[in-house]
Amino acid sequence: MFCSHRRADKPIVEAFARRMRQDGIDAWLDKWEIGPGDDVVKAIERGLDECEVGLVFLSSTDHPGGVWMGAEVSVLSYDRLEGRLGRVIPVLIDAHAPVPALLRPLDKRSIHEYEAIRAAVLGIGSKPPLGSRPPATQVVQLVLRAMADGAGGLKVELAEGDALLAAEGSRFPVGAERSLERFVAGRGTSPSPAWDAAEWRLLDQDLAELGRSLGAALFAGRVGEELAARIGALAQGEVVDLIYEAEGPLLSLPFEAARLPQRGGGVVALEPRVRVRRRPRGEAREPQPALAHPLKILVAVAAPSAELGGGPELDLEREQHTILAAVEEQASLGRAEVRVLEVASLERLGQALERDDYHVLHLSGHGRPGQVILEDEDFRAVPTGAAALAEVLGRAGRSVPLVVLSACQTAGPSAADPAGMAAALVAGGLDRVLAMQARVTDLYATALARGLYAPPRPPRGPGGGGGAGSSPPGAGGPPPARDG
Repeated sequence: MFCSHRRADKPIVEAFARRMRQDGIDAWLDKWEIGPGDDVVKAIERGLDECEVGLVFLSSTDHPGGVWMGAEVSVLSYDRLEGRLGRVIPVLIDAHAPVPALLRPLDKRSIHEYEAIRAAVLGIGSKPPLGSRPPATQVVQLVLRAMADGAGGLKVELAEGDALLAAEGSRFPVGAERSLERFVAGRGTSPSPAWDAAEWRLLDQDLAELGRSLGAALFAGRVGEELAARIGALAQGEVVDLIYEAEGPLLSLPFEAARLPQRGGGVVALEPRVRVRRRPRGEAREPQPALAHPLKILVAVAAPSAELGGGPELDLEREQHTILAAVEEQASLGRAEVRVLEVASLERLGQALERDDYHVLHLSGHGRPGQVILEDEDFRAVPTGAAALAEVLGRAGRSVPLVVLSACQTAGPSAADPAGMAAALVAGGLDRVLAMQARVTDLYATALARGLYAPPRPPRGPGGGGGAGSSPPGAGGPPPARDG
């Protein structure tokens, strides 16, 4: 195994090669192979001629050197293309190491992935043995339609495909309206830095009461019984896709908080085999075709100054850094790309989308019902509604599978969009939109970005911390909210 490296990286490469030799792999390192008075060129030629695998260690160090390494990489690349050499593995000492052109098509590994590199050198596959085929996951798609009946009441239907499973008429209990008011405009959306533990407990009680009130209205009678029966009867490998379908202000109800009385009052969205989403009525389109990898994320961070119409200063730099850090490892392996716009304007956004496809558009900044606050070239605030944003996306002629509106109340109802900005964008042709019903803080937005883009991590165990964006009692409260 020939180890090609720069002189400045020799200590870390030597430690790696020494470990390989301890594991029975004959690692060739110039320090060990070339003695005083030896012909350096002939020794390196012999190492290259006799090796079966080449490891090329790459780093972004600014130290001089690398002339010999460049010649070695040329020989290794040529021998691999001619079929004489079985394998060449680019090994990244750091994530930002430049990769020579002839090595770019090859799968790259971090120097910390020792076991994977060792297995590749030895020709050991990581593919597990083929066992018996488990039953395929079956998705049971249920649609819960909420409709105003014209007399101040609510009509709810539960359907599977074309089959209507149950229908009920109900009214919002008095407590539901009060709880919903608190959710939309009360303390549930405006945590105060002065809150103590008792205030946080009251917040939890408000949210639980809201969930019970919504559940009583949405899951009344046969609808709740049928839904509880379908969840309880799930077989191994089955999951439920529960789609809340509504229009107008009803679509902005916080369905995710709803509790199902027929299953002990638990939150339906937290059932382990239930996946919850919502859609406007009449928007049951087929998903757009998947885009090719690598994963591409376009980030637009709007930070107009307060003097030019912006809101309180937000820690958008931390959110941006979180997104970059979350995909750093995958980006170093050529599996993800992040582009951050210098100016979060509609014009710059359109130009970027015209040039390339993106899997995710992440818009971050202040917001309010029906609008996200972007900026112009002079960093003045530009309130932007769903129609203007959808027009730019449509004009670019490219599909964006997911749009993230990381700004306050962008899913909340407004005079222009009674169902919320997110629903208006879906009605305008977008596939999926993730938006905020309430006001959110910097802490929440940063945690959301990490949860969206970082690889899953093992749970921390009992006592591992609270929900994203929440402040523990006595912590001094959250930073400014992302509204106008």
